[in-house]
Amino acid sequence: PAPAAGAPSLVAPATAADSSLVYRPLSSVDVGRGALARTEQQYSTTFAAYLSRFLLNNEPTTRRWWQTQVSEAESFTMDDEASDGIVGLLGEQRRDAFLASKFSSLVTSVEVGLEGYYGEKGAGRLGEALANKYSSAGQKRLLAHLLCLIEREQQPTRLIGSLIGEADASRLASVQLETAATGYSATPPSVTVGPPPSLDRGGRTAKARALMRPTGRWREVRLLDGGAGYADGEVPEVAIDGPPLPAAAEEGGGGLADGDGGRTAP
Repeated sequence: PAPAAGAPSLVAPATAADSSLVYRPLSSVDVGRGALARTEQQYSTTFAAYLSRFLLNNEPTTRRWWQTQVSEAESFTMDDEASDGIVGLLGEQRRDAFLASKFSSLVTSVEVGLEGYYGEKGAGRLGEALANKYSSAGQKRLLAHLLCLIEREQQPTRLIGSLIGEADASRLASVQLETAATGYSATPPSVTVGPPPSLDRGGRTAKARALMRPTGRWREVRLLDGGAGYADGEVPEVAIDGPPLPAAAEEGGGGLADGDGGRTAP
């Protein structure tokens, strides 16, 4: 369908430094349906429709435009006394058809804007622009779902993981050892916790410390800081330095027989 003259168009940032999305009347853009073929190779119509629904609910200009269309559509329905009859039914059909047409025009308008995000790095730039503009937890979850609709080889997977972590804002609750490690001294080994997916966007890596008995046996791994920006249910990788090698092994005095040396706790 031909884009509606009054529909807003999602266009690329005016400058590289401007990460916000800019809106202008689609009537100012010279576009034919065939011009969108390239965009649709990268962004499916399902993606464009989902993005349109996201904008209807979260972008003020688009939301006001849609409310105007809904108000106009309500004029097609008759008053309550006639709404149960055939005349009222026809009015509801006209209203639904009108709104479907307007939404289809909005999807086309969004596809025009997606032209500015075509190419190898286009999906990443689009995701970053949306993530910088819409910052609530609910919006971040919706954006993560939206970006998953892009073809797998072009998905900004790192950003998707970050958005989920930012939205969930979970912390590491504890570090548990499945089995006790052996071969350590009283000096505790270093413990390193894997970073959250949102590390590049404000997340914080958890910190933990090993506590040892004077005999070199484990007491526990104590969580010092649960971090921030982990996804719900995520189990980050925890790395613990292995036990020191026996002196003979350090000096190159031959291999160790089975059972000699230590074992790192999983």
